[in-house]
Amino acid sequence: MSTPTVRTAIMSEINTLTSLEVLNLSDWLNLSDLPVNDDEQIILVDFVASSERVTTIGGFDNLGFVETGTVAIHWLCPTGFDSDPILASAEALRLSLRGRRIAQIIVESVEPFQDSGSPVDIDGRWTAYSALLSYSLNSCV
Repeated sequence: MSTPTVRTAIMSEINTLTSLEVLNLSDWLNLSDLPVNDDEQIILVDFVASSERVTTIGGFDNLGFVETGTVAIHWLCPTGFDSDPILASAEALRLSLRGRRIAQIIVESVEPFQDSGSPVDIDGRWTAYSALLSYSLNSCV
């Protein structure tokens, strides 16, 4: 899971870039309890993997590290709607995030949104489009 610095910055940036409700998937254990109506869309953010490695070795309090990780962005919408406008909005979010610096975090890439269905296939009620965001964060301590 990503560090708190990364989690806070990415959640804040996605909230800034969209008018939809954005939830951290780590905070939700039962997706059937999502706080939306059947005609609303919602974005779930899942901090799926990260790692950290030493990049420089110096004296006391002079070490460099890089954290790299992947964040899954799930755009949920009710089934039965035309996907073109939804994917256009998702693409606008993707283009707004890729190749950016968010605070000290470098967004290395954001893959195009794809129809993922699972892991949010709840009684056939939702369809999901998901994209993977890759990031890096350099730090010295």
